Amino acid sequence: MSFKKKYPVENLINENEEDVFKIIDKILVEEKDVCLCPDCMMDVAAIALNNLEPHYRVFLVRPVHRDSELIVRRLRKVEEAVRNALSIVKKKPPSQYIKFIAPVAQLDRAPASGAGFAGSSSPPGRTN
Repeated sequence: MSFKKKYPVENLINENEEDVFKIIDKILVEEKDVCLCPDCMMDVAAIALNNLEPHYRVFLVRPVHRDSELIVRRLRKVEEAVRNALSIVKKKPPSQYIKFIAPVAQLDRAPASGAGFAGSSSPPGRTN
């Protein structure tokens, strides 16, 4: 039997993940020039989470005493990661280039007409 079937893994919570989502909501109130499409927002969350160490706890078990200074430092790191992620996505939003990405099966062959992406036979960032 697999670990996931044997144990209640849904009780493992990454606190940084929860905090990234909360901080994105907070920052979006302040920032008005951000694309809110699902592609951009998911990229912001993914970039922020990939730049943070996971901080897991078991949902049903919480420490009785939590060091508030450590929590404040961790939340500052989370906010910094979210702001950096927003900056990255603002500079190169996926909503502007995602429409040019061909399905994987089509990437290895040039278009029949010879016309391609911006005068090339490859999508942005890909060479033949």
